[in-house]
Amino acid sequence: MKILVSLCIGIFILSCSHISKVEPNGIELSRSIVKIQALSVSGKQSMGSGVVIAPNTIATNCHVTRTANRAYIIEEERLYPVLAQAAIPEFDVCILKIEPFTLPIATLAESEPLKIGDDITISGYPYALNLRTMGGKVVGLHPYDQDQIIEINAGFNHGASGGGVFNSSGKLIGLMTFMGQEKGVLHFFVIPASWLVMGLEKEFVPLRSFSARSFWEKGDFIKQLKN
Repeated sequence: MKILVSLCIGIFILSCSHISKVEPNGIELSRSIVKIQALSVSGKQSMGSGVVIAPNTIATNCHVTRTANRAYIIEEERLYPVLAQAAIPEFDVCILKIEPFTLPIATLAESEPLKIGDDITISGYPYALNLRTMGGKVVGLHPYDQDQIIEINAGFNHGASGGGVFNSSGKLIGLMTFMGQEKGVLHFFVIPASWLVMGLEKEFVPLRSFSARSFWEKGDFIKQLKN
């Protein structure tokens, strides 16, 4: 399988033939989703999404925050500065600590098995504008580093990176992270919730930029898919 991968850029992609309607609990799930603004030393801005996974703790992708020396969680009209970050750059997992706030905490589903065909709900901030939530399905499970990368048919892009993917029980199965293209067909990949648990165990340090790239950016995942 030859797949070209890229950072999440663009907007949510809607396809009536693939995407199911949003489940009634979609609105409730989306309450744990936040918008992230990251600023580099030069003032360059990047935007993404994140999920509340513990008190005052946000999970997102490192490619959202890795060039930043300042970052903020945007909730309604208020900015919450990021106080510290724990990172697993290889897995594209960054965990952010912020000052106390009151959004609900998502329940992680790291121990619950997934299968192809399972219903999912995704929620994030495409183009860093309004929150979007929609349904879809698991269409692939790709083993990687003793876990599996989840492929879904609900399309996402820039601004949605780090947003949540939930199972039919409303538990977080992972984060929207990257897309690939094969013969003109887009594929959408999710890193698993078990990696977020690993991120919580890392040391939190003041926010600073770093250059390390993730497994999918380095091509390791794509090499594995070709085998």
